[in-house]
Amino acid sequence: MRVDLGPRHQTSLEITQCYRVLELRKNSQRSQRPLHRQLG
Repeated sequence: MRVDLGPRHQTSLEITQCYRVLELRKNSQRSQRPLHRQLG
């Protein structure tokens, strides 16, 4: 069981990191849109 839990935790961490990166990209795009509108 310990051997199975090892890779599982690693994959879960990688998945969470990927989701965080995607969220950051979405937030950055959303923040850029209103900024461009205000500047324009």
